Amino acid sequence: MHKATKNEPLQFHNDERIPCHRLPFVGTGIKNPGLAFWNVPETGGYTGGCRTGEALALLYMKHLREHGPGPGGTLQHIAFSMFGDRPDNDAVNGQVVGFFTTLEKMWFIACRQNRALDDFKAADLLEAANEGLNFDEEAFLASLSDEDAPGTNH
Repeated sequence: MHKATKNEPLQFHNDERIPCHRLPFVGTGIKNPGLAFWNVPETGGYTGGCRTGEALALLYMKHLREHGPGPGGTLQHIAFSMFGDRPDNDAVNGQVVGFFTTLEKMWFIACRQNRALDDFKAADLLEAANEGLNFDEEAFLASLSDEDAPGTNH
């Protein structure tokens, strides 16, 4: 399994046997030493985070279209990794698993039929995700034209 550090860009793990482990946001090392299904540096600020999340969501949908949800699903593992460890409550854990597994199955059907995903190339999405990791609020403000900058009158 690929071990990442906070400063290392995301990359595909094409040598992994299990298809969902090939995703650039699955791995070890950033948030915990074990396998995490959301192993993404916490950089880029809010705006960069939105850009990174959007690119990774599209990558996941392309993966889902090609490989399907896999046994037991993947989406609930992503949610648990994003939001922390599973609560010590079997009912809540079951609700999360049931909810996200069902969404994943429906999204799989939609992704298989959605040709708009063809417009997105995996390498471009990975590049956009990595750009978002470095696009913090300072970079966002620097990207604005003088007319768009906060505190200016239009």
